[in-house]
Amino acid sequence: GDLQTAENVWVLIALYGASELWSSVIGWRVVLYMAWTFETALQRDLYSQCFSKLTNQTMFFHANKFGGSLVSQTNKLSGAVERFWDTIIWSILPLIISLVGSIAILSTLIWQYALFLFILSVVFSVVVYFGSKPMAALNEKEAKASNTVSGQLADTISNILAVKSSGIEASEQQRFVTAVESWRGASLGTMRGFLKVSTVYSTINMAIKVGAIAFAVYAAQHNVVSVAAVYLIITYTGSVAHELWNMNGIMRSYNRVLGDAHDMVEILKTPTTLVDRSDKKLKVKHGGIIMNNVTFTHDEGQGDTLFRDFSL
Repeated sequence: GDLQTAENVWVLIALYGASELWSSVIGWRVVLYMAWTFETALQRDLYSQCFSKLTNQTMFFHANKFGGSLVSQTNKLSGAVERFWDTIIWSILPLIISLVGSIAILSTLIWQYALFLFILSVVFSVVVYFGSKPMAALNEKEAKASNTVSGQLADTISNILAVKSSGIEASEQQRFVTAVESWRGASLGTMRGFLKVSTVYSTINMAIKVGAIAFAVYAAQHNVVSVAAVYLIITYTGSVAHELWNMNGIMRSYNRVLGDAHDMVEILKTPTTLVDRSDKKLKVKHGGIIMNNVTFTHDEGQGDTLFRDFSL
């Protein structure tokens, strides 16, 4: 009998080793390969789409945009897409599996407590979802300010000869400092918003942990469950509370994704005003350039007028 029991133990160990080999070594490599190839293919298509969209815009469009900002917006969109799918694959799916598994195991010990924990999880998820909505606007504002900093820096560096020949290094420095301060203000605004909502999340999370310990002590004192079951209840409740706290980080990452992607998505949604439908080369025999009563402004006519009724 002892020999048979020992053999069964080794069989279980072998099965455990095989399952670990499949899940931890082989399985995760397969997931990593699929996620990596999918995300890079998606980023490749996005880069191509952004390049085509920007190069086919009119000069009027580019006259009203910082070249550096457009580059920053393109890179942020690509990075946002990668973080979005990374969050789903590496954070959301494990979170769901862990929550479902923990609550399912607790339901075999005491289903009333498992149901109560499930309801708390739903309430926490709803609070996180609605609490994160104001954060989306703050992250969008921060991303815009960051794009402005990148655009200001790229514009100055790309026109450094004009800056130096005009002797306006000091004024350009002041403009850049103003842009950086604006970004920092937006970032601190995001921080203040996060501190407010995360305080609510932390309070709920703390209440879940304290409630679990209180329930476990009560259940042990009144012989509702065994001491071993009490240990499992505290352990799995701690796991659930940890995963719920991770949900806060997931929503924060999601809001940053939306903020980073917003500007370039808006450009991609804007119809191209000038479309070249012919690939024929221009053949000019006679011609000239005439400027007659030309008026030019930035920002689609809403900015300062550079010249009015100009003729040449």
